[in-house]
Amino acid sequence: MNPITSLTKAVAGLNRRLLLRLLRVGLPRYGKRLLFAVSLFAGLKHLTHNELQELEVLNEKMSLSSSKEALEVPALLARTIWSGCNLDETVATGSLDACSLKVVEQMPKWLQYDDMKQMLDDARTVMQTAKLGLA
Repeated sequence: MNPITSLTKAVAGLNRRLLLRLLRVGLPRYGKRLLFAVSLFAGLKHLTHNELQELEVLNEKMSLSSSKEALEVPALLARTIWSGCNLDETVATGSLDACSLKVVEQMPKWLQYDDMKQMLDDARTVMQTAKLGLA
């Protein structure tokens, strides 16, 4: 392998690890909650930039932000945040509780902002608001 390519990959890996550490430690609880809920909702609904007004319903139910503009970036990052989890497959089978558990178990670890009960409650609320037809 080319030494420059190796160096570029090493630097990129270091940057990614540094960013994840900053997000884990530096992002406040409410920021992680907003990022979790909005990105999950957008990932489940496959929202495009033109459909972001649907986030207002989620925001009303969960009181995530006083500014609707704050919802846009997490929604646009949904694909990146949930890249390690096939959300469609996760919610395709099982009950609302089982799907919520799968989502919380598969989410990026740096995104955890509370205990398991609260995370499950929020995942349930997101899925119910997304109207996925889970019981």
